[in-house]
Amino acid sequence: MKRTLYFILSVAVLLWSSGTYAGEPLEIQQDEGANPWTHLKVNNHPKNFQFAIVSDRTGGHRPGVFADAIRKVNLLQPEFVICVGDLIEGYTKDKRDLQKQWQELDELVTQLDMPFFYVPGNHDISNPVMRETWQQRYGRSYYHFVYHKVLFLCLNSESGQFEKSGHLSAPQLEYFQTALNRHQNVRWTLVFMHKPLWEMSPAVWAKFETLLGDRNFTAFAGHKHQYAFRENNGRKYIRLATTGGLSQVKGASVPRSDAIRLGKFDHVMWVTMREDGPRIANLTLDGIWGENVTPFQIASTVEFLKRQLDQGRVIQCPPIQVAQKLFRQGRTKILYTNFAALPLKVTLTVQHRPDLNCTPTTTETQVLPFSTKTIPLAVTSHLPVPPEELAPLVLTSTLSYSFPLKKPYTCTLTHKIPFRKIPSRQTINNKAKRSN
Repeated sequence: MKRTLYFILSVAVLLWSSGTYAGEPLEIQQDEGANPWTHLKVNNHPKNFQFAIVSDRTGGHRPGVFADAIRKVNLLQPEFVICVGDLIEGYTKDKRDLQKQWQELDELVTQLDMPFFYVPGNHDISNPVMRETWQQRYGRSYYHFVYHKVLFLCLNSESGQFEKSGHLSAPQLEYFQTALNRHQNVRWTLVFMHKPLWEMSPAVWAKFETLLGDRNFTAFAGHKHQYAFRENNGRKYIRLATTGGLSQVKGASVPRSDAIRLGKFDHVMWVTMREDGPRIANLTLDGIWGENVTPFQIASTVEFLKRQLDQGRVIQCPPIQVAQKLFRQGRTKILYTNFAALPLKVTLTVQHRPDLNCTPTTTETQVLPFSTKTIPLAVTSHLPVPPEELAPLVLTSTLSYSFPLKKPYTCTLTHKIPFRKIPSRQTINNKAKRSN
């Protein structure tokens, strides 16, 4: 007889070794033999946790990108967020301007549902006035903390000597030496800095790496606005790309696939800390969306438009009729029908032809809901030519619907208009006479 077993899985404290469970349980019925799951060891170890890292916001910031990242980090709900510097444009001694820039940044990060840990970059703390402003607002420029027996070291790669590219002052090295001595039994150490010292100041980094000794660690930096990963002696060194700083990520000359391959993208780094070290995922901002990514109005409108396009009902392109033996000029009308309850924006472009003149070559118009709009098209030949020798006219139509608080939906279609020889009026009259 088949027996039923009940497994209680913990979502709080799970004692793996003894096989007993405590906390708020998830109950599930398991039958002897086959069951519709692989196993019941849920991925919910109490020592695992998740946090996010954001990279350079400035150094030629692109408005709105970092704010978008803040909104999307709130969707992800990490336990906290750490930056790797360059949060303001900086490079000024104007205290009012600095306060204004930091206020703008703070208004963004205070929208987070979780803590935000500051790490200074060269744009944040590059002269004595900026250092004083940082101290007034945030206090220490380097510090550490421990979370779930993981040691977090937040460095100031600009400390002590502003004329150098990447520097760790003697007091800072002494501070971290003490912190490391006090936390020798942590399960992992994570190091955060703005400039990748292992690339830009190898001698400085060698001193710090000596302090780390043989412990397990992973290092994170930014600054160069280009992602780069390296591994040495089992330790991972990661240079993040951007979260709004100057980048070719949106450049027309850089396709998305090449941008990813070249390390040019806006992202949030998602880190899951496990017993065997950090698991890292790079989440590009254009790949993170909330639950309302496609509201019903957009989904239904787009689906309806596609169906009407497939049926050939939205765009009608009658042929250009030619009654004479030789084509010199002709006309046609492009008809656009909007079956939706939203206005339809239309952009019509006629492909250039060296043998023909077309008027207009480009035009924009709006088709009101549940109505039709006609665009007349005049065509003139440079030289008289038999219509059967004329290749079809090629047109491109870009159709766009706009939605409140969402990006427009746009689709582009290409269609051809043939030149069609029709009987002239005299030919028709002659045929009629013969039939009589």
